[in-house]
Amino acid sequence: MSRKATFSPKKPKKNSSEHNSRKEMPPYLIETEPAFDGNFYERLTPYEDDKQFVLLAQKIYKDEFFKRTGQKQSMQKKQSEALIFEVVITVNENHTKQDILNLFDMLKREKAKDNALKENIKINRLKPLDKLEQFILPKKLKIKRKPKKENLNETGYHILEIAGHYDEGHFIRKGKWENLSYYPSKHIMMKSDGNWYIKSNELDENTSEEAFDVLADMSEFEKVYNLHWHVKFTNFNLDTGLTASFSKGEISGEGRLKKVAEHLGLRYVPEEKISLEQGVRSIKEQHHKNRQEKYLRLTMKFSLDKNHHAEVNKTMKREALLRDRITRERKGKKENDRLLGEMQTIKKNLELKTNEADSIQYLYNENIQQTLIQAKKILEQEDKIRELEATILQKEKESQNESNFNKELTAKLEEKDNLIKNQLEEIETLETKYKVQEKVFEELIYTGHEYP
Repeated sequence: MSRKATFSPKKPKKNSSEHNSRKEMPPYLIETEPAFDGNFYERLTPYEDDKQFVLLAQKIYKDEFFKRTGQKQSMQKKQSEALIFEVVITVNENHTKQDILNLFDMLKREKAKDNALKENIKINRLKPLDKLEQFILPKKLKIKRKPKKENLNETGYHILEIAGHYDEGHFIRKGKWENLSYYPSKHIMMKSDGNWYIKSNELDENTSEEAFDVLADMSEFEKVYNLHWHVKFTNFNLDTGLTASFSKGEISGEGRLKKVAEHLGLRYVPEEKISLEQGVRSIKEQHHKNRQEKYLRLTMKFSLDKNHHAEVNKTMKREALLRDRITRERKGKKENDRLLGEMQTIKKNLELKTNEADSIQYLYNENIQQTLIQAKKILEQEDKIRELEATILQKEKESQNESNFNKELTAKLEEKDNLIKNQLEEIETLETKYKVQEKVFEELIYTGHEYP
């Protein structure tokens, strides 16, 4: 978006040339380098300063006045003070020195047209001379009614000094600060260490270096350049000693501002134009007041927001706990339903198990009874075994006493056994003989022979 057009000539300040040339560095620059590459300064007259030009203009005025009237007259103080004007012209980044020079050429042409038009209107309003008047009147008194032509030497707008400044402006603080303005040396300051500082208490009007005690985080800030050109010009003609006349409407005229806006491609916003009565200082004071009110509003908002956020966080935590509780209850209900189903299944299984356990218990009891009976029998048998063992022990004792008898008896028995064995051997021999004879007998029978 194009910037707003400005063109409001004023009397230059005492040190305006030093400011324009940057011989005097103002404290409100936003560039870190003293001489920014975009700056430009040039005087378009051979005179070193404004005082020399004023002295020369006063001399030329006096000489030219004497030539025209034959009388001596010095330039009035009021006129001397109004010889030089200075105007600040806002521009965009694409504008150059040539654009400014072309602008003043356009203003000269427009002023020349206006002058010619006014003179021609005056001529047309005069009563025409009849033939008798033209014959009777002396030649000197005859009015020439030839149309007046445009004369660029009678227009003013003669440039004396031109300077382009691309290092001024301010900062805006982005984010939650809603582009709050920070003007160098008033709200933000660069110290000797090359860093920017702001005030811990920004409502404090103190602008000393000590007041800027907080290192600024420049990632939050953005530069807003105030690109503009200073032009010093005069409406005095050094050749004729005359000053171009301007009506009140032309001096503060919105028509001229509109032409400037159209020529430079800027916005024409007359309702935002600073009036001469109001003054720049009061505008700056009002802007600063508005800025401080905005800062106070934002800090109060941050405080309220902080409390509000804390309350919101509490509410959100309560809501989260409530949601968790509801979720848990819902999950608990589902879990209860699931557990109830499982419990019913378990109950059924338990009943089956109980019936099975009863059967098992019955069988167990039966087995226990049988086992007890068997155990009783085993105990009885054990008693009998113990009695037998006792009897055997008694018998063993008795047999020990009879061991000799047994030995003798054994020897006799062995003898008898041997006898029996011998008899058995004899019997076997007889049986063998018997079998042989029996076989012979069978063969005889078979062959029909008699046994001998």
